[in-house]
This record gives sequence, C-alpha cells and structure tokens, in this order.
Amino acid sequence: MFDPERDTPPVTPLVDGDRAQRDWCGLMLWGQLVALNVREGRGATQEESVAIAKRAGYRDGRAWNNWTGWRKGEDGGRWATAVGLGHLRQYFETVDRAMLEDLGNASVSDGRVTAVHPN
Repeated sequence: MFDPERDTPPVTPLVDGDRAQRDWCGLMLWGQLVALNVREGRGATQEESVAIAKRAGYRDGRAWNNWTGWRKGEDGGRWATAVGLGHLRQYFETVDRAMLEDLGNASVSDGRVTAVHPN
C-alpha cells in the first residue's frame, strides 16, 4: 500500500529521470490530486497544483499542461477526470503497489473524481 499524499516514494520522482523515477513522477502527480479530490471533496487550488507538481518531480506547475485527465471545476479548482483516474491506476500497477481503499474505490461523477461512500 502506498499513500501518495502522505508517504515518501522509494525513489525520488523526477520527470527527466530514469524509467522508475518517471513512473513515480506520474503516480505522485495523479495520486496527490485524486487524494485531495476524494478526501477533501474539492479541487486543488493553483498554489496546491504547483506544490503537487513540484513534489511529483516537475519543475513547476506547468507540468499540468502536458496532461489530459483533469478539468477546472465549478469551485475553480483542479479535478481529476476518468482519464486522470485511469492514469493513476496505471501508475500504481506499473510500480506494483496497491492503492488505498479510498483512492481505489474512487469513481467519476459529473466529470470529476469523487469518493465512494459505503452504505
């Protein structure tokens, strides 16, 4: 199990690094965004988006310009879409880690990632 919001990756994520570093870069980018969306029920602010990108191994917030899988929500924040959730699931599989239940059970509603609440 790995929590991209709270845990430190086993290698330093780096967009210009080796294959493992790039894989962790993707996992950290999408993992932190989806975790924020699911756990806090809101989109990432501009400042948070920059911090997420930097922690994921990018130089700055322009990292998001290279990706599909997110959209600006009604709250003005950055939300992962079904494509973004797919990116995250693929990276977890690539690095051979299990997703925490709250992230693994996330779904898409109204074009953005949301938590799945058990009955």
